[in-house]
Amino acid sequence: MNNKVYYGEYSLEYWIKLLISGNIVLPPYQRSLVWKESEVKDLVKTIKANRFVPPITIGSYTQSDGTHMDYIVDGQQRLTSILLAAIGYFPNVKKWESDRLVEAADDDDRANGEDDASENGERRALKWTCKELLKHGCKTLLDVKAYCASQTDWYSPFPEADMLCEEDLKKRYIGFCYLIPDAAGNAAKNYYADVFMDINGHGVGLSDLETRRSLYYLHDGLEQLIEPEFLDEYGLVNTITKKSDGTSKIAERIDFIKYLSIMDDYLKMTQGENQDIRRVAIRYKNDPQSYYKEFILVLTGREVANNRFCTQDYWAYKTDYKKAVEAFKEAINAMDIPRTYDSIADMDVAFFGLVYWICYCGKKLDGGKKDVFKEKLNAIFSSFRNGEHPDYLKSASRIGKMRGRITQSVELYREFLANA
Repeated sequence: MNNKVYYGEYSLEYWIKLLISGNIVLPPYQRSLVWKESEVKDLVKTIKANRFVPPITIGSYTQSDGTHMDYIVDGQQRLTSILLAAIGYFPNVKKWESDRLVEAADDDDRANGEDDASENGERRALKWTCKELLKHGCKTLLDVKAYCASQTDWYSPFPEADMLCEEDLKKRYIGFCYLIPDAAGNAAKNYYADVFMDINGHGVGLSDLETRRSLYYLHDGLEQLIEPEFLDEYGLVNTITKKSDGTSKIAERIDFIKYLSIMDDYLKMTQGENQDIRRVAIRYKNDPQSYYKEFILVLTGREVANNRFCTQDYWAYKTDYKKAVEAFKEAINAMDIPRTYDSIADMDVAFFGLVYWICYCGKKLDGGKKDVFKEKLNAIFSSFRNGEHPDYLKSASRIGKMRGRITQSVELYREFLANA
């Protein structure tokens, strides 16, 4: 394969024009802003001192509809920081802060190699990327600056001394690597997945979720299957996130790929003559993230040694991911599935069987029995706390316990299948 790489440099002014015009775009897997305002200012000092700033990596890609895209494969934090320093505004942390902890950016994506992240190497990402500034019809740098000035609750100005002036934008340059794969279709998708892993696989800058996204973001429909937007409000809570009015704030969003991958494994292990639930999720026990990665690779058509997943071979909806997700959403609403959970054990019982029957078996649930279902589900939750399962809190993550919840969940939902 004769892949090509071109090198060069652009002025900061031109980089900003590329961003604002949409001529270079962030792929969906790219993380939100994790640099602090102090790190943006550090980058400004580095640029003004004419010190080295790592080059930006751009990847050429042609989508299935023929549309050409130039993706920012590496360098989002630097380019975003340059834009913020040019307009003189920073997203208000309290307004944009995510509930998601991420690992601190690695040294290759920092201005000066210093790391002022929290002691445990984690910080909260912001639910913000430069895309937020481009949603409102901004066509020029002045438009972006005027918009931020009008949104004082959402954007905070920082001192003029820490900004990049017009002369900086015109006379300072940052290099680039421009990738053009000698491939199309799935081969091109896999090329960029490999590039991303090569760039980021040896650092600690990205969360497990963001690394996973790099494997499937170019595959049509997979993102909506693995990360349905309507599940953003579903997940674990804790005593810290419970509010005085009785409502709860999600502390940890449901990781839907856990349920998709394990129940696909379950589906395969319960087919044919050699059925054995004790073999379900064997690899998950040792390394959940590698287990998820293997599942995604199989979904995207990659060769995986000793593949244990069946994926579309047995799925009722095959590769019609949109239809599967719509059916799942319908079932959640029909049975009024809880949005928040006090423990992973509770969430497992609520979702394992639901994924199995709806997404993979193509069944529907009888919403007319919703109240009875909720009584039984709450009774299971209560049994975890009232002494029937005294060790569930300290051993909920054990694979044997989890297999028990899989069976419990599958049998619970079996009773409420429509026309069963």
